[in-house]
Amino acid sequence: MKQGKDKKSHPDKQTNFWDFLINFTDKLFELFRSGYLSGAILLAFFIIIVILVIKLPSAPLIIFISSFFNFLSEEKFYVFPLCALIFIMIYWCIRQRNEYKKEIKRLQNIRKELMHGLNSGELKTLSNHNSCDFDFDKEG
Repeated sequence: MKQGKDKKSHPDKQTNFWDFLINFTDKLFELFRSGYLSGAILLAFFIIIVILVIKLPSAPLIIFISSFFNFLSEEKFYVFPLCALIFIMIYWCIRQRNEYKKEIKRLQNIRKELMHGLNSGELKTLSNHNSCDFDFDKEG
């Protein structure tokens, strides 16, 4: 049997503005809780566009839209986000490599203790032994 709420359709129920607002805020909070930052950024971008379209008069709005599309066609638009993305990815890869090295070293120590202390019933560390031929201390 399916767990959770049963979704029943109510054809006679009319939705109003408040139902929409409650549903929209629920989805918005779910978006922030889930960690999808790109969705939140796109939502904020669309909200800003709607506010600009509503608040600005038509003449400055046309000038703003034309200058925005001119900026999109220039090379500066692509260089700044791509450079930021490259720096973020390099930082993330270095951080991930260091975390993996720490975890592999920890697992290597646990394996070494378990393999050499299992028969006698007592765990003892060996002074200079690696369970494999690769040593992470020597390999940067």
